[in-house]
Amino acid sequence: MLHIRAHSLNLRTGLLLLLILAVRGQEGLPPAVTTWSKGTFAARISKHSSCYKALDPAADVSKLWPGAQRAVAEGILADYEEGSKYPFFRVFGNGSRFVRPEPSEITLRVINAGPGTTGTRSIHGMGCAAGYKQVHYDRICNLDGEQKAATDHLLRMHVKMRECSRHAADGGGVQKTPECLTATVLDEFREALIRAATSGVEVIADNPYNNFLPQWLEINPDLKVMMSLRNPEDWAVSRVKHRWDRLVRCRDGTKRSATYMNYLDCMQGTEYVGESLLTLDEEHVPEVSELLEHESLRFAIHCAFVNRTVKPENLHELCIFDYDRDSSQEQRQIIEEVEDLLAIGVRGGAASGPPL
Repeated sequence: MLHIRAHSLNLRTGLLLLLILAVRGQEGLPPAVTTWSKGTFAARISKHSSCYKALDPAADVSKLWPGAQRAVAEGILADYEEGSKYPFFRVFGNGSRFVRPEPSEITLRVINAGPGTTGTRSIHGMGCAAGYKQVHYDRICNLDGEQKAATDHLLRMHVKMRECSRHAADGGGVQKTPECLTATVLDEFREALIRAATSGVEVIADNPYNNFLPQWLEINPDLKVMMSLRNPEDWAVSRVKHRWDRLVRCRDGTKRSATYMNYLDCMQGTEYVGESLLTLDEEHVPEVSELLEHESLRFAIHCAFVNRTVKPENLHELCIFDYDRDSSQEQRQIIEEVEDLLAIGVRGGAASGPPL
């Protein structure tokens, strides 16, 4: 029996879940995916795809801060070697009291690094129906009590970070309270990330988890990365319409992060969280046109960042918006693709039905 947190899945997800039962009941269907990677991005996503623009962050680099401008101009968005000119927040080292888990202790095998509103909920539903231990923001499935507690811990840390990055109640300043000290928050994130990665959870998706991709890769360098894509303008419209009050920004003056979405990277070198991050609220909302433009660019940079930093053999990009929702054949194709990806990423082999 599936145990899914009490949030109703959307209609499209429900239809996809019904199709899974029908598809996997048919004999003789070959696996849609036999290896994790499909090759280069150009071979996977054609220029005619509705998602292709997700990898074009250089449209207006003048709107990026200097570090990101330089990264785009040089054709890379990050380099995670020690001494990199684009350093990122490390889970281990730098005086950290945390010890790297043994590979056998790490259970997190797959992350969907696509931000929410790229089809992550539908993909999550497919994996839940197939029996994987998964998290999608506050939706969980197939988890026991300790696994749920570990994901709750990480989600609470995200909420704390978001609240510390809101304007202070006195009218616009940075919140300078002990619980919002950057050093404290980063240390708490270290503990929460390691706990989640070793808790038994196998697959994680949606914001905020995709914003911690560099840290997940440090914990598990062989992590398989699924990247659900979407046209950046369409993503921005949907995100602003439904989630504008949850949008967390790295402030434009931040220079330690390659993208607007690498929150922990942005926080380095500051005393308080609010000096590097900003959560929008009703009193501090930009003009809609400015907000849409910013979010579209932020999304494109994140997609390019993932594409250029994850090992090619561990990256699989997909665009579910290219599939015809009214075609049962195309619905079967995307279901098979996702299920076989998860079977390879978590179990090490192509799916022939629900995992044991």
